[in-house]
Amino acid sequence: MKIKFKCSPILLIILLFFFSATRLKAENSYNDNLGQGNKDKSSSDDFQMVGELTKYKRYKSSVSFQCSNAMVNLEICAEDILRIRMSPSGSFKPDETWVVIKYDWPATSFSVKDEGPWISIKTHRLLVKAFKSPFRFEFYNPEGEPVNKDWDAGSMGFRGKEIICKKEMTPTDHFFGLGQRYEKSDLRGTKTKCLVTREYTPVPFFMGTDGYGIFFHNTWASEFDFKENPYTFSAPGGDELDYYFIYGPGFKHIIHQYSKITGLSPLPPKWAFGLFFSRWDEEVDGWKYSQGGQEGMLRTLEAAREIWDWPLDGIRVHSMGPKQSFYSSPETNWPEMLWGGFPSVDTFVQKLHKMHIHPLFWEAPGVTQGCTMFEEALNNGYFLTRNGKPLIEVFGYLQPPGGVVDFMNPEARKWWGKYHHYMVDFGSDGVAGDWHDEKSIRNTISPSTGMTSDEFINIYSLLFNQASWEAYKERNPNKRSINFGLVYWAGGQRYPMQGTQDSHALGKNIFGEMMGCINLGLSGIPFRTFTDNVSRSLTPGLPYSRLSQYLSLTVAGERTLISITGDQMADWNYRFYGKLRYSLMPYIYTYAREATQTGVPLVRAMVLENQKDPETYKAYGQYLLGEHLLIAPLWSDTTFYRDIYLPKGKWIDFFDETSYQGEQSISYNAPIDRVPILVKAGAIIPMAPGGQSHIDELTSPLTIHIYPEKSGTFDLYEDDGVSYDYEKDIFSITTFSYTDNNGEMTIQKSQPHGKYAIPEKGHIFCIHGKNKPLNVVKSELSLPEAISWESLNTKEDAWFYEPSGKNQLWIKVNSKVSDAIDISVLYH
Repeated sequence: MKIKFKCSPILLIILLFFFSATRLKAENSYNDNLGQGNKDKSSSDDFQMVGELTKYKRYKSSVSFQCSNAMVNLEICAEDILRIRMSPSGSFKPDETWVVIKYDWPATSFSVKDEGPWISIKTHRLLVKAFKSPFRFEFYNPEGEPVNKDWDAGSMGFRGKEIICKKEMTPTDHFFGLGQRYEKSDLRGTKTKCLVTREYTPVPFFMGTDGYGIFFHNTWASEFDFKENPYTFSAPGGDELDYYFIYGPGFKHIIHQYSKITGLSPLPPKWAFGLFFSRWDEEVDGWKYSQGGQEGMLRTLEAAREIWDWPLDGIRVHSMGPKQSFYSSPETNWPEMLWGGFPSVDTFVQKLHKMHIHPLFWEAPGVTQGCTMFEEALNNGYFLTRNGKPLIEVFGYLQPPGGVVDFMNPEARKWWGKYHHYMVDFGSDGVAGDWHDEKSIRNTISPSTGMTSDEFINIYSLLFNQASWEAYKERNPNKRSINFGLVYWAGGQRYPMQGTQDSHALGKNIFGEMMGCINLGLSGIPFRTFTDNVSRSLTPGLPYSRLSQYLSLTVAGERTLISITGDQMADWNYRFYGKLRYSLMPYIYTYAREATQTGVPLVRAMVLENQKDPETYKAYGQYLLGEHLLIAPLWSDTTFYRDIYLPKGKWIDFFDETSYQGEQSISYNAPIDRVPILVKAGAIIPMAPGGQSHIDELTSPLTIHIYPEKSGTFDLYEDDGVSYDYEKDIFSITTFSYTDNNGEMTIQKSQPHGKYAIPEKGHIFCIHGKNKPLNVVKSELSLPEAISWESLNTKEDAWFYEPSGKNQLWIKVNSKVSDAIDISVLYH
């Protein structure tokens, strides 16, 4: 007997509402317990997962897994670097050469064993479990503790050309990276789209505090979703999933290993870590600023040197005109430029170099109509196309339309580079690549590769900057240059250094710019300049003083309002903190060199040195300059207090010697002439007298500031600052160290080790925070005590104790840079 049930439409609606409400309640309950369950937030999506393992095979450096819906390959690049690829078709694309620089890895010892439910793959530093059903990976450290797990309901999937990877989010995992984001560093609870814009350099690389890093090797507009469990990374194209898994557990080690995949930065010239200026025609707060062409810039720079006493090492020349741009017209006479003519640019550059000022010339990734370069590109097919025709756009300020170069084409990159050779010949020190606008190249095609803009949009600016930077290196192989590229992509660190330029358009101001620099450093790009034209978005009431302080205490700073601002305090701040920066140049340059060896940035997020301290995950708006200086800028000229989180250890105020214990937040009083700077106890900080240029410290007395703990060491790095001789090991390292025992402190300076001949200079040691000693001995000879600063300056070997609340001991020694120095300070 069959029983028929009838259901009215109203009853059906009620039942559907009931089931929907029940499901919503369950989902909300799950969301409230992130990381504690294994419910799949994506169970309703239509991604097809790889399925179950059907067979596997070991190769020399990899293991392949045939699954029911896709092929998965696990390559052992190193004992702590794995490359994981998933292809629904069963075959993989050829390796690209734009972003990743290393595919040929040395053989690594590893074992493979069938453990029943999973296949184990083990190196010296990693254990990987490849579960069979559903297929997924779990990663463990050598002690067998979990580091990272794929989502157990299915991890790798595809939907047509789209790809996705799902990972378990643990309660302890917080995420950092993804490039130049102008906001908090911790990505947990956020969703980020990695798409290059004029304001954003994305990098599809992040690190988890559980001890790993992931580089998503994909050029499409990738998305990283850390809002709930599982967290995912995905791309709308690419046909295959390709990512690198890096085990740390420390962030600094992860960045170093990531740099082996996408490259390390070469060392920029030393002057690049000084201060810069740029100018165009504008009016701010009633003050008119004009570049004024060649003569106008020279007048401004002479005033900066002789009248205002500004510290300065470089300028960015805005070099565009109604008929030409410098790079598209290989001549040295450019009379018709937008903001003043340059009738003899070679002479102009010579005059700048005599002033120890280094010019960078503005450029955009296109060629204006009406010049020889345009016709050559058109005839050779070197422009991007849209609808089958060469792309002709207005690509920079008031320039006429021009063709946008297909930088995907290696021949076009070489051709572009050759037009820069004459600029190198007349002395240009680099370029400032600008005006890469993702809106301009949308819906275009690269004729040389057939790639659409959806696939190449993220690497376009990378290749644009590469073409110019490599042209300078090719033309003058032993002269370091820099490239203020507006935006990059993963691998951009190979063409230093990134410049902010017009990122003020986002209205993020000082705080946002600071976070952009910090987050880029967490993403493998260690050098990013700060440009104070961010200030235009704050008009009226520009925070000139706070701007001056911050740009002097970051990777490098560019002032666009170099002439008198009308604010005496702001101008004083610019001069004072600019000279402080130059005093810190030995310290800054040493850490800059470290960045080129390890990838660890000069400006460091608090978490980078304090990964196990969750309080540093939310310590925003402060950073470490190198390892030992904590900088906490303010971003308003009417704010005079701010909270600062101090990590573990003791911290000493740079200005007044007040000491604070770490692992706490403090409220810091910062009047308009003060930016909070704290030194970590145990540090050695080498400093030179403040000057107007980086060369002023080369032969000046070097003061070694010691903030005693039990012991400390600093390896001072020195080279000629301009050539690539350092790549031939022509550099020197001098080690300064101390040991503070009961009643006696010993201080040592080693003989320099290396081939670089250090310019002769004197040495002064300053010990902070100790009582007055009974005696100071150098090489078993007691040094006389000076009764005043004036007395100390007249002696070659002497010491002077300055109480006055600071408790500083100054020791002046007579020695050559090649000498080793041994000093004993006796307290009992």
